[in-house]
Amino acid sequence: LDREALKRGTSCYLGNNVIPMLPEILSNDLCSLREGVDRLTMSVEMNIDRHGAVRGQRLTRGRIRVDRRLTYNGADEILSGGDASPLAEKLRTMYECALLLHGRRVSQGSLELNLTDQSLVYENNVVTDIKYVERLKSHLLVEECMLCANVTVSRFIRENGAPSLYRNHEPVSSDSLVALKEFLRQLGIPFKAAGNVAMNLQKVLSQVAGSEIEHVVNMVILKSMMQAYYGAFPEGHFGLGFKDYTHFTSPIRRYPDLIVHRCLKSIL
Repeated sequence: LDREALKRGTSCYLGNNVIPMLPEILSNDLCSLREGVDRLTMSVEMNIDRHGAVRGQRLTRGRIRVDRRLTYNGADEILSGGDASPLAEKLRTMYECALLLHGRRVSQGSLELNLTDQSLVYENNVVTDIKYVERLKSHLLVEECMLCANVTVSRFIRENGAPSLYRNHEPVSSDSLVALKEFLRQLGIPFKAAGNVAMNLQKVLSQVAGSEIEHVVNMVILKSMMQAYYGAFPEGHFGLGFKDYTHFTSPIRRYPDLIVHRCLKSIL
């Protein structure tokens, strides 16, 4: 089972089908959270202050029982509505926390590229339309929690000196910066290729936000950046602005995350 998962590397999403890394009895059932059913987990509990900083964490094997299974759309409707239920209050608190994490991340140099994903619409296994995926509050909530967990796990493993995999992203090369500066100059957009490059790029992104050239500028900046890779040593993640970063949150569909789980367990 493990050799086959290693050979596949990840689950693959091909059209409206999924080719899973692990057999469906694991990926869709035994390793998948289900409402009202106990599941064994690797858990990261973090204490986050009002400034979005992690002030303490606990990494542990755990057991979880989901009280309520939510979709992104369902959670977003609760967040955007006037529901006063305990569930709605918890979601709003989580969303407030996610906004704090997001604000801190951007202020410290994380790039906010505005490139909307596209989704294929199928009818009877035939593509009938291509639509932009709407960015929801629930998407931001989950993404920020996952990013924070990945950073916390990466830092914990590094500080404990255990071998592991890290997700690294190198800064933009000097040649790409020169080409990018020339491209932006032709659009009349000032850009400093020296100093804090990430902050300078974020200023450009903020300047073009909402304009007719926003998409093309975002795309050119994305194409200027290096490709992220997995490495045995933590080299930092330029795009996200993190010193520590790994992939921990998707061990069902990414083999590197499975390796990180095993490295974490070796410490625990």
